Amino acid sequence: MRIFMFLIFITWLLSACTESTPQKQVKLTKKNIESTSVEEEFSVDQLRAIDDLMSSTPTDKINAVNAESTYKTYCGLCHGQKGEMSINGAKILMDTNTSLAERVAQIYYGKGTMTPFKGTLKDEQIIAVAQYIDELKK
Repeated sequence: MRIFMFLIFITWLLSACTESTPQKQVKLTKKNIESTSVEEEFSVDQLRAIDDLMSSTPTDKINAVNAESTYKTYCGLCHGQKGEMSINGAKILMDTNTSLAERVAQIYYGKGTMTPFKGTLKDEQIIAVAQYIDELKK
């Protein structure tokens, strides 16, 4: 019975890391979104939504989020508690050089094997976790 439950858990975990269907792709270089040295691609609609999300989410709501706890709960399994792991194709976050806007987009929409957190986390949680990743680089 334990083996069966373990296999179900592993199957669920792997299915959570499936890649979504890509939309029309453009490079993340919109003038009101921070530029990035890593060439990641998101659709024009996704870029607009991230720009709107970041500009319309109140700073006090973002600051009220316990970003470390949220990160450890939702991200730590694949990225490690300190951003030091690379499980299921996850990036080592303590070495990342992505912009804040790009990190928000990746968390919101997912990227590669990373599952999207839109609808799972609130917008302010997504932004707070994206900001918290800078703390992992110290």
